[in-house]
Amino acid sequence: MKKPLPPYNPSRMEEALRAGCDACGVRLGTHAATQLDAYARLLRDGSTRMNLTAILDDRGIGVRHFADSLSVLPLLLEEAAGASGRPEPFSVLDVGSGAGLPGIPLRIALDELALAKREEDAADPAGGTSVVPAGSDSRPAPPRIRITLLDALAKRVGFLEEVIRTLDLSDIEALHARAEDAAHGPLRERFDFVVARAVAPLNVLLEYGLPYVRVGGLFVAMKGPDPADETAAAARAVSLLGGRMEPLRTLELPDPEGGAASRTLVPVRKQKPCPKGWPRQAGKPEKAPIA
Repeated sequence: MKKPLPPYNPSRMEEALRAGCDACGVRLGTHAATQLDAYARLLRDGSTRMNLTAILDDRGIGVRHFADSLSVLPLLLEEAAGASGRPEPFSVLDVGSGAGLPGIPLRIALDELALAKREEDAADPAGGTSVVPAGSDSRPAPPRIRITLLDALAKRVGFLEEVIRTLDLSDIEALHARAEDAAHGPLRERFDFVVARAVAPLNVLLEYGLPYVRVGGLFVAMKGPDPADETAAAARAVSLLGGRMEPLRTLELPDPEGGAASRTLVPVRKQKPCPKGWPRQAGKPEKAPIA
């Protein structure tokens, strides 16, 4: 028998979410907050039908799911800024997406940025300059960004499609496949930015994610407070799979129970194509990680 859901208060969720976003340097508008509240309700309902997440309380959802997911947004926007003027969208893959984290919160936040820019341009029809004055809140619109959610469980992919449909999200799709298998098909080395928030050692995540990154693109693993041992253990995997470790980015998120929780973004730049045969067959990366 499943445990009853913890109480949900949208005001408490939003308060925790905004505190977490402030810590990440992310500014959240009203539309995004409304969309994330709707997503929280879908997440809670979906978790009564399948194994999505154990964190279902309002503050936990606000910080540990949504703000944590959005902690990668500034880095994503930095990378996407270099693609301005390109005809094709900047492509993002959330590998092992699970309940849609971080991909769906990122999509919602990106839509908010685009909406804010459209409203700004409508209020100043004579505008159109791409120069942002010092100290101004105005910012250029991000380039078009296309997000793909990849998960190995068909039920979870069905849930992701339900969220996309219910929230009327565009430029996002959910695909059902094992990471090890799909990386040998048309998705191989196709993405500008690949992110993994899955709970697995870094050397395992690299084998799952780095084969999807185009040469020049970025893979980002979202890790806990002190990944030093993991990064050291993953040195061979980084080199073997064609990557180069970039400086880590650390931040402090407010803990829902009080205090703060450290998070680390581990960026790996793709320098050359992954060798043929990597990733290995399904299950092998976890059973015998690159050492």
